[in-house]
Amino acid sequence: MKAVSVRAGVEPAAAFDDAHHRRLTWQVPLAITGVAVLALSVDLPITRWVAGDHLPSSVEKAIRLSEVFSHGFGVAVILIAVFVLDREHRARMPRLVAGTVLAGLLANCFKLLVSRSRPRSFDLHGQILDSFSGWLPLGRLPSVQEGFPSAHAAAGFALAVMLSWSYPAGRTFFFVLAAISGLQRVQSSAHFPSDVLFGAALGCFAAYACLPGGLIGRFLDRREARRASIS
Repeated sequence: MKAVSVRAGVEPAAAFDDAHHRRLTWQVPLAITGVAVLALSVDLPITRWVAGDHLPSSVEKAIRLSEVFSHGFGVAVILIAVFVLDREHRARMPRLVAGTVLAGLLANCFKLLVSRSRPRSFDLHGQILDSFSGWLPLGRLPSVQEGFPSAHAAAGFALAVMLSWSYPAGRTFFFVLAAISGLQRVQSSAHFPSDVLFGAALGCFAAYACLPGGLIGRFLDRREARRASIS
């Protein structure tokens, strides 16, 4: 009877957790996408201000260094560190990798569908809608016209979501790092703020989809369950 009562107490919590992640898979990306659409109206003034070297050099340096949290190499190093240091939860590693890799793939797929100039190659005194230069470029355009969305932001926010799920105590720290690394993309004239926000929306979607109860998370749940039964 004791085992039954314990299981009865665990299952509702697990079910609530799954349902919670299913809601977040859509709600969070939609909310960020809404903010990204609104950000189109302030893309140019924000980008011009950042390009004007108004920030102290020490702050600019800190922002530049934050790119490591969203760069492919930096993300790989962080995940390897998690694998090496947290032996108890190594079964989670495929889920962490899936969330971050999926985010980058989604961002790069959007680059194949929409062409947008990066700030460094655009007249910042023009019209913001002119930065969008066509549909279905399919990789035929140079990098300076692949500004939408930010793949860095997608990877950084996906990593923040996955790490927050695995290590809830560091949630604020992870998201602050993701936000600062997103700011770095604007500071370096690689992306407009709306590109970063759209990338963040994709990253959150990919990550929440890989968490328990998510679109891909259900497959990962079964995989982890099989692995646990074997061990």
